[in-house]
Amino acid sequence: LERAFGNILSNATRFEKEKITVEIYREKKWIRIDIGNDGEKIADKDMPHIFERFYKGTNGGHGIGLAITKEVIKVHKGRIKVYNENGVKFSVWLKYVK
Repeated sequence: LERAFGNILSNATRFEKEKITVEIYREKKWIRIDIGNDGEKIADKDMPHIFERFYKGTNGGHGIGLAITKEVIKVHKGRIKVYNENGVKFSVWLKYVK
């Protein structure tokens, strides 16, 4: 999980203009972690492919970090989504374990 969140935070620091936000919520049996930045939005044409291996978006890097991130989250029985919301926001859901 450290690798997954490290990838998201690394991207956030690369693309932010002034601000990165991290918010954590409990939603019944899930914990939702939102990591956002106020940088440029992801192009609509890139959005469906953002988690594909070796897909390099308009301003992207090597195209492996987010693919690894998705796999790590999946191994932990979680899920991840990305939104264009006041910049870009990644939401990760993980099972809540007390």
